[in-house]
Formats: sequence, structure tokens, C-alpha cells
Amino acid sequence: MNPHARRADVIVQEVGPDMLVYDELRDQAHSLNAVTGYVYRNADGVNSIADLTTRMSTELGVPEDPRLTEAALWELERVHLLEADAGAAPREISRRAAVRRFGAALAAAAVTSIVAPTPAMAKSWGNMGPPKDNKPKQPKKPKQPKKP
Repeated sequence: MNPHARRADVIVQEVGPDMLVYDELRDQAHSLNAVTGYVYRNADGVNSIADLTTRMSTELGVPEDPRLTEAALWELERVHLLEADAGAAPREISRRAAVRRFGAALAAAAVTSIVAPTPAMAKSWGNMGPPKDNKPKQPKKPKQPKKP
């Protein structure tokens, strides 16, 4: 089956050669480099891995190596940016197995991710408490004795 990138519930912003993808379902932001961004942009369910590899080589000037495309697809699948195939089981392979399988291509198809804070997390101080006021304390005035 041809790879198909997830387009629902994501916000995509291109920044130079890179691409930022915000996953609204998981509150995660992903920075895709040029190779992985190209694969994400062109994984439309019509293009095969061979098609993506050939076109990416021509357009980006990278080696025509299917491992590069497969590494990018593995990264996209790892961060849940590919549509799940209805009848196929997910390809669960460890990072170590991916390095053995894809080699240096994995470094060229890197995805950097961060978890976005929820509104409640952004508002709370956590265990730190509110910021301390750094003003010097004024000495207290002594109490005046009460007059009879």
C-alpha cells in the first residue's frame, strides 16, 4: 500500500527548507527536516516509495536510496503523522533496529518533537510557586502604646 500522510487535525507551517507540524490530537509539535518534510508533503496515497525516492532525489539533490524514504516514513509513523492502514499491523521496530536497517539514512530523515503544554500547565506554577518579589523589605514600624 502506498504511504498516506495524516492531514486531519494537524497544522502545517513551512519554515525555509524545514516544516513544522502541530498534531492537535496529541498536543505535539514536530520539526521535519527537508527530506522528511518532502516525504510528508508528497505521501498522498498515490505515490509509491519508489516514486517518492526518485522524485525526492531529483528535486532535493539527495542520493536515490529507498532507505532514505523508508527512514523518513518510519519517523513519520513513529510520531503518528501517517494514516494507519486498515488491514495492516503497525511496524513496531525499536530505534536500534531502525538504525541497523536504515543506517545513516535515519540521520538524514530526523524528526524533532516537543510536547506542547496544555492551557492548565501553561497557567500553573507547578511546584515552584509564584515568582518572588525581590524588593527589599521595609522595617516594620513599632506599635504605639495605646493611650488610656
